[in-house]
Amino acid sequence: YPKNSSTYGEVTLQKKGKIGSADATNLKGAQFKLEVQKNPTTWEQVLKNNKGADIGVAGILTTGSDGKITVKDLAPGDYRFVEVKVPENTGYIADLKTPHEFTVAATKGKKEDGTEYQAGSILINGKYVDTTSNPIEVINYKPAVEKEVQDKAGYWKNASVDYSVGDTIPYRVTVDIPANIADLK
Repeated sequence: YPKNSSTYGEVTLQKKGKIGSADATNLKGAQFKLEVQKNPTTWEQVLKNNKGADIGVAGILTTGSDGKITVKDLAPGDYRFVEVKVPENTGYIADLKTPHEFTVAATKGKKEDGTEYQAGSILINGKYVDTTSNPIEVINYKPAVEKEVQDKAGYWKNASVDYSVGDTIPYRVTVDIPANIADLK
């Protein structure tokens, strides 16, 4: 007699911070909630996985020092991570609008290269993704601010420059803001 067994999925999200045009680095302390789709228009926050273990603290997941969140034992279905908060006093801009959707597969299927994946695998936009080695990547941006003062010889420096009381001091501030600034808070 064959026994029915449940297949659960495991997903990893990688949070990174990017300042101006510099390379993104791991971002500790960002907070997300995990939601499951109940019907085509309704999402519900997940507080426990399918083995009854709590998802984060009161359903809020916080990235660790490696910038990652891993959630295990998710039943097949459609899910999404939604950012709820960036780390305090860091200057990063929260993207509270963009959900990061994925599916825990109910049945096995085929990868693009023709090999099979199992039920419980993670699909993003209908394609198999091993989020253990290729996590769902989410980037927060922080404007880069460069402050410069012109010295008496006409050179721009971001170090201190000597001027006397009453002198006019030429300075400039350059801010490199993210391209998606209109969508952020």
